[in-house]
Amino acid sequence: MSDLLGLLLAQMRRNGHDNGTTRNYLNVCRCYIAYSGKSALTIKEGFTRERLLSYQDYFEQNGCCKNTIGAYNRILRAMFNKAVKLRMIAPNPALFEGVFTGCEPTDKRALSMEDIARLFKLDLSKPTLEKLRKSCDWMVLMFLCHGMSFADLARLKKSDVKNGYITYRRQKSGAPLTVKLLAKAKEIIARYRGHDDKSPYLLPILDYKREDIDTACRSALKKFNRHLKELGVLAKINSVLTSYVIRHSWATAAYHTGIATALISDAMGHKTEEVTRIYLLRHDAEVIGQANQMVWDALFGKMEKGKGKGKRKGKGTGSPDSGNVSFFSGVGHDSDAKERISSETSKRL
Repeated sequence: MSDLLGLLLAQMRRNGHDNGTTRNYLNVCRCYIAYSGKSALTIKEGFTRERLLSYQDYFEQNGCCKNTIGAYNRILRAMFNKAVKLRMIAPNPALFEGVFTGCEPTDKRALSMEDIARLFKLDLSKPTLEKLRKSCDWMVLMFLCHGMSFADLARLKKSDVKNGYITYRRQKSGAPLTVKLLAKAKEIIARYRGHDDKSPYLLPILDYKREDIDTACRSALKKFNRHLKELGVLAKINSVLTSYVIRHSWATAAYHTGIATALISDAMGHKTEEVTRIYLLRHDAEVIGQANQMVWDALFGKMEKGKGKGKRKGKGTGSPDSGNVSFFSGVGHDSDAKERISSETSKRL
């Protein structure tokens, strides 16, 4: 299995995957071999259904959450598929039956629109809050750049900005992304443009003189998350604020503005829409509630309209009290919004 891992890591580096991804593969492989009780494990010995299920049981008995187990098993599955392609092992469609490789919805991480607005309007003019100003700028910039990850923000180069656009590759997946800079984003970038003429980095987050950029980025992320917690307290936000919350918040805000899931997925650099839907699953109740209202209006809307003759009628479809007006305002045309709700609901039910 070590030989297979070496081939995978070399391929990932050629494809531009970040060191975090390669570290994950390395850790999973080491843990799997260590669990076997052997110093080395052949591919045929490693990829048996009995061993995979036993490994999963080991995780469950040690209190690991479903998503941790799924993440480990997905890497093992990717390794097996690669071995099959390289003809190092025969295909086995039933190998991962009963082995959890999915993702379960996590606790809500996104902020409400009100929380976001309050956070972005914080007054940090006091000298005692000076240390938070840069972190606040990074937070706003991440949000304005489609929920860009902190790892990607920190590594942005000056050469990535051209003609009002940022073009870069995601550290996690190597996927190319292009972001049109809004006025506020341009303002923040201009504020730090001349921070160090020798530095290739767009923002003063990483020290270009350090050789181990990955370590420097992890250290900067810890500091950033500490500052985010302080900013969250100042803005009276109940949930713990982290860089990941900012990314989730952009996805959720875009979704509730009426932007299609496919477009959100592309903007965030997700490989599939399924990944994006994991971000949005906690909001199904609201979407399904609106769909339920539409069903009620379709069945009884005419009856309620008949009762209300002579009274002022509300806009939109259904009864004046249905709530559709407030929901569809700010979303776009009613028909577009209904189509999105119907589509998203059918995918989830």
